[in-house]
Amino acid sequence: MSIWIPMQDVDLANGCMSFVPGSHAWDINETIDLSGVRGDDIFEQVKDKPAHEVQRVYCPLKRGSVTFHDGRTFHYAGKNTSDEPRRVLSIIYMPDGTTYDGKPHTLTDGIDDLKTGDAFSGDLFPILG
Repeated sequence: MSIWIPMQDVDLANGCMSFVPGSHAWDINETIDLSGVRGDDIFEQVKDKPAHEVQRVYCPLKRGSVTFHDGRTFHYAGKNTSDEPRRVLSIIYMPDGTTYDGKPHTLTDGIDDLKTGDAFSGDLFPILG
């Protein structure tokens, strides 16, 4: 599960989140490489889906509001075209024992000592009790 919390109001101008409802249940078994994918390009990954299944919902939010979504839900924050930075807090929950598959991801990029097959643990991946 992923949580996205904006630290200021977000809208289309500064890049609110958008989602494709129901996409978490699509029968996509292979990993989709999103490295280098920006904005609407995510929909190139599912161009074989009927257009009525790929309807996005934009989620403008007030500061401190929260979205919750399954990590398999197609989602992205749009481009920030405002003059101010967009500040958000993202939290990702995973089952205890989840292991690193070695593929690039913003969650793991820059963690040099994480090796393929390692269980996520330590200060960066606390276990909630």
